[in-house]
Amino acid sequence: MTGGAGRIPVSECPVLPPRAAPFAGVQSVVVEEDLAVQMTLGIDVACRAAHEASLADESGRFVWSGRRFRTTVAELERLWESIPPGAAVRVVMEPTGSAWVPLAACFRRRGATVIMVPPEQSADLRDYPSKHAKSDRLDSRMLARLP
Repeated sequence: MTGGAGRIPVSECPVLPPRAAPFAGVQSVVVEEDLAVQMTLGIDVACRAAHEASLADESGRFVWSGRRFRTTVAELERLWESIPPGAAVRVVMEPTGSAWVPLAACFRRRGATVIMVPPEQSADLRDYPSKHAKSDRLDSRMLARLP
């Protein structure tokens, strides 16, 4: 539904959490969006090689990790389809060169929240669990587990 003059479109209306019914016989409506599982997609962005992605649920457990993909429509579609349907998606990545721009645009168009982590911060976080290890897979897993 689109809004007329002075009306807010339905798509821009805030969704309030369901409440218990105040009277017998009145049912509360459960909004599906409130029940969505939060998923975090960590992406180690590459300039020339394939990107590497890991997906974690809201408790930090990996649904999958080590998925490599390139910035093509087909591969981005395949990656998006590997995320459980109906999940609220947060994408976390380091802005590497300009390679992050089409990724961010693609995921934002699909309704994901995109978060950029400065390379210095992710390097510090990566150094904490593994003092001397560096790999794209570790980077994507660490990014997927950021709070």
